[in-house]
Amino acid sequence: MMESGRSVRGGWAVGIGLWLAFGNMATAADWPQWRGPDRNGIAPESPALSETWPPEGPPKVWQSEAIPSAEQGNLSSPVVAGGKVYLHVNWRYKDPIATRTLPDGGLRNLGWRPEKMPEELLKQVEEARASEERAKLPGNEVGKWVEAWAAAHLLTDEQKKLADVVKNRLNRGKDALGLGILDKLATIKDKPFATQEDLDKWLAENGIEEELKKKVVGQIPTTRDLADDTLVCLDAADGKTLWKVKFPSAATGWDASSTPCVAGKRLYVHGSQKNVYCLDVEKGNVVWTNRASQGNNISSSFLVQDGLAVILAGPLTAFDAQTGEVKWTQPKISGNNPSPVLWKNGDRMCVICNTGGNLGCADLKTGDVLWTVPGGSSSTTAVSNDLLVVFSDRKEVGMTGYRLLPDKAETAWTLALNDRGASPIIANGRVYAIGGGGGGRAVCVDVATGQAAWDEKVGSQEISSPILADGKIVALVDNYSSLAMWKASPEKFAILAKAKVGAAACTSPAFAGGKLFLRVSNGVACYDLTVKPPAPAAP
Repeated sequence: MMESGRSVRGGWAVGIGLWLAFGNMATAADWPQWRGPDRNGIAPESPALSETWPPEGPPKVWQSEAIPSAEQGNLSSPVVAGGKVYLHVNWRYKDPIATRTLPDGGLRNLGWRPEKMPEELLKQVEEARASEERAKLPGNEVGKWVEAWAAAHLLTDEQKKLADVVKNRLNRGKDALGLGILDKLATIKDKPFATQEDLDKWLAENGIEEELKKKVVGQIPTTRDLADDTLVCLDAADGKTLWKVKFPSAATGWDASSTPCVAGKRLYVHGSQKNVYCLDVEKGNVVWTNRASQGNNISSSFLVQDGLAVILAGPLTAFDAQTGEVKWTQPKISGNNPSPVLWKNGDRMCVICNTGGNLGCADLKTGDVLWTVPGGSSSTTAVSNDLLVVFSDRKEVGMTGYRLLPDKAETAWTLALNDRGASPIIANGRVYAIGGGGGGRAVCVDVATGQAAWDEKVGSQEISSPILADGKIVALVDNYSSLAMWKASPEKFAILAKAKVGAAACTSPAFAGGKLFLRVSNGVACYDLTVKPPAPAAP
């Protein structure tokens, strides 16, 4: 295994052939980019999948080394190409701090406030917080008592200026630190001491006793959060790490969760701090790096077509896929999370991308905007021929079908189903989608009319996008804790199989060769969906 150190700086289109531009090594059986080979959530090739799972779920083939997710590692989803699994991680770590500094937030946690109460009010507050009445209150009644006291004793002009400091003292009761001690500690707010010993000396000289010293020291950070934008390559057969490449970055947690895109022999991903990376997929060697014009907290994923690598990095941006040079930006289509898809408009190749508010269509070659329509949320749109479906968290948009014309898009139908980021699937004249947040609804909708063939509850789900393989929908439900499977059919809805898997929140699975690749809270796991459970033993 090779690992480079921290020294590195720096929708559909069926029949279009998304990857011909670079002679992609990935096959149709791979899942080389966000939402699969055709960017629509559909596996065009799949072996027969088992329609039942044992109680413990589909067989787990392997689980990778420990890889953090969420706040400690981001929410990027895995992709699979050429027998390898690729994952982008904003890998957080602790960096020791030699100096010791009491920050403003730490001082406030101890009870200090810069506002000073008038002498008469201060006397009343101090008597009230130390009173027997306050001491006898059960914990669940303190808040009401504090609110009532403040309402009864604060003058109108004091309500805004002093309510916070008064309520803070009353809530702490007899545990509140003396105001003189707090003011003394305020003299060293944001002042760095070279060592812990220097800080200890100051505390001793100023009469800070041991118990209070522990509280003060507890508010002083001894480490800081740093992170590397890390690209991990795993063997798809056994999950072993083949290589890992790190770029020094900022600890952004889930705010920078771009899913990698593999096109040809290259991998493209947007990291943190506007950084964009292109690596060789075999060894992880850096091909080029660049910076987006905005793009600090980006979860959009690259689309590579006709020599361009396009992503929503603030403004929709096209990089030269070979060199990393920015070819165009389009600020009229701007956002952080949705990913672009392709639409062939006659002889013109177009890019369609959702944003936080609208949905826009731009010429792939020039970036010129052709039209915009209402959209919204972090959902990636689904496109099939001349129909587009967008899934929005805006109530007035919901799930809307648009008819695509050469120079505009017209509303065909709207369904009252909302989601912050899940993406729909269009197949065989139907739209399949899961969303609704806490409602957890799964729907099958006629693509022409918008009429629902069925609309069923499946458990809380949002943001994660489903997969269609072997005529079956595979999706995360129950707040990402469970994996479920049902037939992609307008006839009826019936869960075929369901099992606990503990997926990382807001991530989506990848599918290749009958295997499901899932980011879990502490790594990547591979499940075999083709294996049938053994038949019950004969009596």
